[in-house]
Amino acid sequence: MAAKGKALVVAAIDFGTTYSGWAFSFKHDYDRDPTKVSAKTWSGGQLTSLKGPTCILIRPDGKTLEAFAYDAENQYSELSQSGKHTTWYFFRRFKMSLWNKPIHKELMIDDECGRKLPALTVFSLSIRQVF
Repeated sequence: MAAKGKALVVAAIDFGTTYSGWAFSFKHDYDRDPTKVSAKTWSGGQLTSLKGPTCILIRPDGKTLEAFAYDAENQYSELSQSGKHTTWYFFRRFKMSLWNKPIHKELMIDDECGRKLPALTVFSLSIRQVF
């Protein structure tokens, strides 16, 4: 581990309302070229972008991440077409669930079908997916 003030890497996560992304830069790269930043590229259909949809698909157990971003949208669409979506949790634009509410450890948020999970679960699974 680096000593305080001697960061080896800087990373950022942007959970946007509609789209999310992440990027990082290593110190040795930054020292050589400050514009060198690595970022996740997301693909959906024929679109490639530095941000993907702020969507997460969680298995029926309510604890296991199945997919994030475009993959979550596509898999949820397939589940919906086969009528199996009601047992899964699909959160879209979930950041807005925090808007204008007191935030606490037990906060519950609704998925697309109105099923509830702890906000802590939804956000922690999303962060794990990013890394």
